[in-house]
Amino acid sequence: MIQTKIDNFIKELSEIESNSSSTNLYYGDTEVASIRRNNLRTFLYKVASSNCKLLLLGEAPGHRGCGKTGIPFTCEYNIVNHPFFANSNFQTLNDKEHLERETSAMAIWEKLSEKEIYPLMWNIYPFHPHQDGNINSNRTPKAAEIRLGREIAKKLINIFEIETVLCIGRKAEAIRQLKVFKSCEYIIHPARGKAGKFKEQIDKFL
Repeated sequence: MIQTKIDNFIKELSEIESNSSSTNLYYGDTEVASIRRNNLRTFLYKVASSNCKLLLLGEAPGHRGCGKTGIPFTCEYNIVNHPFFANSNFQTLNDKEHLERETSAMAIWEKLSEKEIYPLMWNIYPFHPHQDGNINSNRTPKAAEIRLGREIAKKLINIFEIETVLCIGRKAEAIRQLKVFKSCEYIIHPARGKAGKFKEQIDKFL
């Protein structure tokens, strides 16, 4: 059963320890880690129920988006305000008056709403890479981290029987080496003023 496979995946994911420059958002027995694990599990269950075979693959969690929610390409504002998350067991770390927003997350959920398509979303490196000792920062994942993340992503791709991968940003294209799906396309990342071009490209593929 796919829910059991998802549960096992999250359990394995949560057992990988953090270090001073990379935080496993799902590791440990803290309330914050528990909320992220529960959000991720609930999200993956909902995607599985839709039987969507499309994956949006990004680079790594940012501290304002997935770093808070545990869900790739998703910020707290999305969880509270988007109908996809309504009437489900999603939680935020901040109260409604202090919700975090992330540019990439806002752009992606806006486009998904237009198309009414809700695919699997993941990152080539699923943990939060940051400056040494500063979790409120972001950095580009290293080659070794991407290799580790690629093997983790492979497990999720097999669970969901993904057929098409849309790589958002160049780092995500490392997934091409797996060759466990039918097609793989590149889409420009919406950050750094590229939201307009991103929306054009993702509109084409969706």
